[in-house]
Amino acid sequence: MLHTNARPSDRHRPRGARGFGLAESLVALSLLALLLASGLRGGTALRDRWATAGARDALVALVHEARSRAVERGGAVVVLDASTHVARLESGGDSVRQLRLASEFGVQLDLGARDEVRLVFDAAGVGRMASRSLHLTRGASSARLVVSTYGRVR
Repeated sequence: MLHTNARPSDRHRPRGARGFGLAESLVALSLLALLLASGLRGGTALRDRWATAGARDALVALVHEARSRAVERGGAVVVLDASTHVARLESGGDSVRQLRLASEFGVQLDLGARDEVRLVFDAAGVGRMASRSLHLTRGASSARLVVSTYGRVR
């Protein structure tokens, strides 16, 4: 009869495969918690920058859509409301599309001293308004959008 010192539970386990102890697991979890905590601060600023850039791009697309609808339908208006943080495209008396900046992007719209601005485009797709600067903010991040007198967006 062959005599071994191995316990019955160790007979089927390959040599050297023992798993992690409590101390190693605690060290690994502590390092992971530190990495996550340091990444959250930078992650918040990055999310804010992405949100303001996304809202700016969505506003640019809305203005471009207004210009093309103005040519198709004889006119269009983009209504910017700073009190509700909503941009609305109207054409032919109908509300075509709404962009809810606060709920979709978490972004605040600032129009300066005014609560509402109307960007009016004629049948040629040309804007008939004073040049406007739109400011979008979220946290410490901000984005600026300039709509020229003729409706071009920068």
